[in-house]
Amino acid sequence: MDDLTAGLYASSIPTTFSQLAREFDYQNGRTDIVGIGQDDCIYAFEAKLVKWRQAIDQAYRNTCFAHYSYVALPEPVALRALECRSEFERRHVGLFGVSGSALQLYISAVRNEPILEWVADNALRYVKEYADE
Repeated sequence: MDDLTAGLYASSIPTTFSQLAREFDYQNGRTDIVGIGQDDCIYAFEAKLVKWRQAIDQAYRNTCFAHYSYVALPEPVALRALECRSEFERRHVGLFGVSGSALQLYISAVRNEPILEWVADNALRYVKEYADE
């Protein structure tokens, strides 16, 4: 998780992050990393070592509050998951491969309009309060 956070801060893929926070709990689950990008857009990241199908489900669930939602997997696992590109695209979920703190963007997430605005507001407050330094 530290490598992913470092990679997100160091990279401008998919955006430059002003703040990132870990373990955002909300009514429908817990998101591994939530970030604030440009124009206060909320980005959600689900990180898994192997269970990428479970990560897609979780990332899709995060679209209820996040403008953009991604799955982050170790590079070899991401390449296997990429074989199911259509599933990511159907759910508007993006995909990253992680190798150390280097990130490879394979699928860009599609912008969503959060349907649970109150959860989006809570996510913004959470990131501002608990951001990693």
